[in-house]
Amino acid sequence: MFRKIHFRLADKRFLSEVNEALGPIWNGCLTECRSLMVHHPRKLFAVMVSSIVISLLVLAKDVFVVKEKNGSSRVLDSVSVSDLSGDGLYKGLQGISATAEKMRENVLLSKQIDTLLAKDHLSPQDSLWLLQALKTLER
Repeated sequence: MFRKIHFRLADKRFLSEVNEALGPIWNGCLTECRSLMVHHPRKLFAVMVSSIVISLLVLAKDVFVVKEKNGSSRVLDSVSVSDLSGDGLYKGLQGISATAEKMRENVLLSKQIDTLLAKDHLSPQDSLWLLQALKTLER
């Protein structure tokens, strides 16, 4: 069904015309690349390895440069041991679990609000609870 909707006859004609026009250029580029790989494999391998090393160096530089709030940047000398300790990991996991708990409470509140709004008539207690729940969800 997807093909019937998205690939009409005009699209096929357009693609075949583009292939006709650019096919020789594309084939020539592929031939040149194959020739380069066959005749100069060591040089090509050296270029590949050096580009990988350069990209890793750039990545390492970006990892150890910290951008501060005022827009300036500073270089980290080393990673402190306290950042790698179990205490930091515990605080991180505790923050994640607190966020998950808040999300569970929000989902529960929204379900209760939906059940109250589905009623035809609300009692005064329901109205007060609904207002408090909506204020809690706004926070």
